Amino acid sequence: MKPALKDFVIGNPFYRWYFVRLNGEKSLPEGQTIADVHKRFLKRILLDDHDLNSFMINKTVTHTRSTKDTQVEDVIQLKVEAGDFSSINIELKEMVEKFWNHGSKSVSIEWVEKESSSSFEKDGIFSFLLNLEVGRRSWVNTGTGTVNLVQPTRIGSIAHEFGHVLGFVDNYHTTWNAQTCKYSFESLPSDIMSESFGGKVSDTHWKELEERYPVVTP
Repeated sequence: MKPALKDFVIGNPFYRWYFVRLNGEKSLPEGQTIADVHKRFLKRILLDDHDLNSFMINKTVTHTRSTKDTQVEDVIQLKVEAGDFSSINIELKEMVEKFWNHGSKSVSIEWVEKESSSSFEKDGIFSFLLNLEVGRRSWVNTGTGTVNLVQPTRIGSIAHEFGHVLGFVDNYHTTWNAQTCKYSFESLPSDIMSESFGGKVSDTHWKELEERYPVVTP
C-alpha cells in the first residue's frame, strides 16, 4: 500500500476499522475470517467510489434571496450546536462563514443549544465535538450528527467538515489499478470537499446548494 493511501486509510475512521484488523493490530470480529473482513473492506471502498454524486440534505437549512441595489443576494442559514467550541463560537462562526461565502452568496450559522432529550434523528442539528485522540483526523458522523475536530486543526479542515454539515459528501476516492494490483488515492486540489489543503468553495458548490435548497418565499 502506498504511503499516501495508507495514511488516508488509517486516518479515515471508516476505513481504519478494516485496516487495523487486516493488519493484525486488532482481533477479528467473532466468527469472521480475514477473507470476510477483506470482502467488507472492498465493498466499503466500492460504495465510496460510487457515492460521489450523493448529497445529504440538512433539514435545518433555509435559503433566502433578496435584492439590494440591484444585487441579488443568497443566504443559506442553518442551525448548529457549538458544543465543545462554545467558548470560541464567535470566532468559529466567522471563520467558517468567511470560507464558504462566495461573492453575493453567503452562509449564516445560527448557534443553538440542543435539549438533553433531543436527538439528531429528530432535530437534524449537528454538534461540534473536540476529539483528543492522538493520531486521528477530523471527521463528521452523519449518523449521530457530530462534527469531530482534532487538535491542531486547520481552517481548511474545519471548512471541509462543515461542507458535510451543509450536505456535501467527500469528493476524494480510491481507484483500483488492475495492472499493478494496487489502490490509489485521487482528489481534486481545487475542491474543498476533495482537498482541504488549498481547496476552495466554487460556483459549483453554490449551484448545488441552490438546487438542493430551494429559495424560501417570505
